[in-house]
Amino acid sequence: MDSTTRYNLPNIIVHADWSKDCHKRWAATGILNEDGYYTAKEPSQVKDMLGLLCEMRRASGSDGIILAGFDFPIGLPVKYAERAGIKDFPSFLQSSARGEWEDFYRVAEVADEICLERPFYPRCPGGTSINQLLSGLGLEKTEDLLRSCERPRPDRRAAAPLFWTMGAKQVGKAAIHGWKEVLAPGIEDEGLKMALWPFEGTLQELLKKGGIVIAETYPAEFYRQMGIRFPKSQPKTEHGKRSQEDRKSLAPIFINLCDRCDVKLSKELQNMVHGGFGPDKAGEDRFDAVIGLLGMINVIRGNQPSGDPVSQDIRMVEGWILGQIRGEHGKPGTIS
Repeated sequence: MDSTTRYNLPNIIVHADWSKDCHKRWAATGILNEDGYYTAKEPSQVKDMLGLLCEMRRASGSDGIILAGFDFPIGLPVKYAERAGIKDFPSFLQSSARGEWEDFYRVAEVADEICLERPFYPRCPGGTSINQLLSGLGLEKTEDLLRSCERPRPDRRAAAPLFWTMGAKQVGKAAIHGWKEVLAPGIEDEGLKMALWPFEGTLQELLKKGGIVIAETYPAEFYRQMGIRFPKSQPKTEHGKRSQEDRKSLAPIFINLCDRCDVKLSKELQNMVHGGFGPDKAGEDRFDAVIGLLGMINVIRGNQPSGDPVSQDIRMVEGWILGQIRGEHGKPGTIS
C-alpha cells in the first residue's frame, strides 16, 4: 500500500476458517470501537455464514462497512476460463448452477463426465488421477489448473487445484459450498451490497463504497507475514497448529500483533490465546480463524500491502489472496 493511502476502516471485520465439513467452520470477528481500536471476539462455529453476514449488515447500518475474509478459492484458473469463455468471475458466479452451468457444482463421478460445464472431480476415490481431470477439461499440464496466486514459490508449495476434490489438502468441496451457499446468493441480494475483491475494484475503492467486501484469505500466508513460527516437530507427537502446546507458545506473538494493529482481545479470547485455543481438534480451526482476522486487520492498518493486482486476467478472472505481495506469476517481488 502506498504510504499516503488510508483505508476506510470497516465497522466489522470477520474471518471464516472454512471447510467442506460444517462443524469445522469457525469465524472470528473484530468490532471497531469509537477509540479506533478493534475488539477481537472469540471465534464461534458458523452454520449459516450468509445469515451471519445479513445480521452484520443490519447491525452496521446503511453506511456501514464489513470486510469478510474466506480461506477458500475465489476465482477461476485463467486457462480454464479461456476455454470456457468466461471473462468475468462475478458475472459467471451469478449464472453458475443455471442453464448450461446447471451441473457445474455436481462433482463428476467418472472421468467421462468431466467437461468444462462440470469440472469438479472426483466424487469418490479409486482409479482417479489429475491427468483425467486435465484431459476432460482440455488442458495440458497441472499448472493450468492453478491460479497465479496458488503456484509454488520458494517459501511455499503449490496449492491443491481448485477442481480436484480428493485428499487432505483439496479445496474443491469447500469452494463449492462457499460459492453456492454464500457468494452467489450474496451478490444477487442487492440489499447486502456485497462486492468481491479484487474483481470489482481495489480494496480502497470497495471500502469507500461501503457494504460487504469479500476477500480471499490464506492463514498460512499470514503466518509468514506476522512472524509466526512453530517449534520444531517431535517424533510421534502432534505438532504445529495441531498441538495445543505449540499454539500456547505463540501467545506472546499474538499479544505483540494486537499491540501493533491496535486490537483489544475480549476476555474470552485472551483466555483462549493463553490456553492454546483448547485441547480439542477444533483448536486448530479456532486458531486459524483468529490468525486470519489479525492478518486482515494488519492489512487494513497499512502494515502489509493488500496485494491489489493489475493484470486484467488476475483482476477479472483469477482473483488474488489478500495480503499476498509476490509477483503475479510466482516470482518474488511486489504486484506489478
